[in-house]
Amino acid sequence: MATVELKSISELFGLQFFVPSYQRGYRWTTVQVRELLEDLYDFSDDNKREDDDYYCLQPVIVKGRGEQWELVDGQQRLTAIWLLSALYYCSNRDDEINLEHQKYELEYEGKPIFTELFSLISKYVQDDTMPALIKHLDAYKEKSIDSRNLIESIEYIAQFTRKNKRPKGVLAKIFEAINSIKIIWYVLDSDEDPIQTFTNINANKIELTNAELIKAVLLNSCEDNNQMQNMALQWEEIEKGLNDDGLWNFIVSKRRNVFSTRIDYLFEIWCAKTGQVIQTVSDDKHAVFRLINGLLNGNDQKDSADIWKEIQTIYDTLLDWFNDYYYYHTIGLLIIINEKEKDIDIINDLYQIYSSSDKKAFKKEICSKIRNIYFGKTKTTPFEVFEVDQIKNDLGDITFHDDYVRSVLLLYNIAMLVNANNTYERFPFELYKDEIWDIEHINPQTPKEASDDEKRAWLNSYLGVLENGYENSQDPDLVNSIKKCLSSRLIDFENIAKRVQTVFELSDNDAITNLVLLDANTNRGYKNACFAEKRIKIIEVERSKNNDEKYIPIGTKWVFLKGFENAKQLIIWGAVDMQDYSNDMATSIYTLLGGEINGNE
Repeated sequence: MATVELKSISELFGLQFFVPSYQRGYRWTTVQVRELLEDLYDFSDDNKREDDDYYCLQPVIVKGRGEQWELVDGQQRLTAIWLLSALYYCSNRDDEINLEHQKYELEYEGKPIFTELFSLISKYVQDDTMPALIKHLDAYKEKSIDSRNLIESIEYIAQFTRKNKRPKGVLAKIFEAINSIKIIWYVLDSDEDPIQTFTNINANKIELTNAELIKAVLLNSCEDNNQMQNMALQWEEIEKGLNDDGLWNFIVSKRRNVFSTRIDYLFEIWCAKTGQVIQTVSDDKHAVFRLINGLLNGNDQKDSADIWKEIQTIYDTLLDWFNDYYYYHTIGLLIIINEKEKDIDIINDLYQIYSSSDKKAFKKEICSKIRNIYFGKTKTTPFEVFEVDQIKNDLGDITFHDDYVRSVLLLYNIAMLVNANNTYERFPFELYKDEIWDIEHINPQTPKEASDDEKRAWLNSYLGVLENGYENSQDPDLVNSIKKCLSSRLIDFENIAKRVQTVFELSDNDAITNLVLLDANTNRGYKNACFAEKRIKIIEVERSKNNDEKYIPIGTKWVFLKGFENAKQLIIWGAVDMQDYSNDMATSIYTLLGGEINGNE
């Protein structure tokens, strides 16, 4: 029979705990750490506390495992208390506290990051201060969700101890009362199934996700221990892979970029793929788990290995798409621009086609889906007919004020990359979804309604170009006129502005041929500068050592570097440039979505 008793935390010191692979990792955030610290500190600092008073934590459920205890529930709390113990030693080393007698051991199966972190913490607390320890651990923050949560917990504990100053320290106060801080020690009977017990527990402060419950029930259904271990390791590898923001932002749109556990997304795709109907999705947070649990334990008794194999196949397919230059760009584009369908429905549809057709047929299907979004005789589609000449005509009607202008510019940039097949450059969907992107005017708009400062900046921009050698045969006295306007409180500004527009072939043009896609920081950095100044800025950003933090889309670079066939004058953006830009957009889009499929078959 199971046994239950009260144990003080001090009675756990010296024990060895084994955290099996069916459990989630360390998921406590600073919220849960704060609650624990505040509760323990308030109890230990209570002057009215009697000797026989005690503070009781939530249950810890274990099962005997040789010289170890298999930790079925309570690993979040015990991990946090282990950290408290280590930092207590670090803060009170002068009191000759023996660390080995102030902690227990935690072994996480299949998570070597814990072994490494626990070892580092134990090593550095012997010689370093708490700030130094935190600095040592900073490099591990982004290695996994577990390591990030663990290190952020340490940082918060350090912050908490600094904020609540006492002569001997906050942690010292807590550990003075360690014998009165107890847990409910629940020992499972030898014939009780720890995995089944784990799935039945819902008393933690952090609710188990679908994925965590599904993992437990799948492992519980394995035929033998070897199969269980392999599945647990494969699960960890997939979670690690999905933690790559490049892959993640390729397969999800911005509106679905929030999951408690990213592997949940694969199970949602699996449900769509297998045609499983999930009832009361909006009301039941664990609907997918309940579905799979029913399939595993129902009359049909679906094999857990079969379900897991299907999940692996879905993941491998997404990874194949991500690594393929053509699929990455076209499928990534399709997910971003498709506002009518859910990401999962798009992925599932493509998955079904991919599984039943060859590469050429699959690429044609992708093109067809993209064409259906961009082409059609409606007010919401930019192009009417899929013919290159018609695309050119339709481009002439697209302006800054159209809702789909951003989508068309994105299509153009993707088309340029795919058509060139320059595999060294991939469009960063993660940046596109995370940052603010502007639709930037190539030639700035004349600041008619702007402030005087903005008007002065606009005039000075073109004055600089004229004084640096721009051949101005049309209006040789323009330099003097601009200077006079600047020195006379902008008298005659409108007339001078018209002369500048004529010389530099400017127009108050909101047409797409005067627009590019650009991240907001770069765009707003040069505000209403002339084409020549913007060009210099773009080149500087492109050459910057921190270029990994910025991305200039290839179409935008092409415009400001004057990469078109008829480009002559590098410091103005004129009518010929706009026409070449229009032709290149139309041709690129047509080539990407035309009859000829790019890439190797």
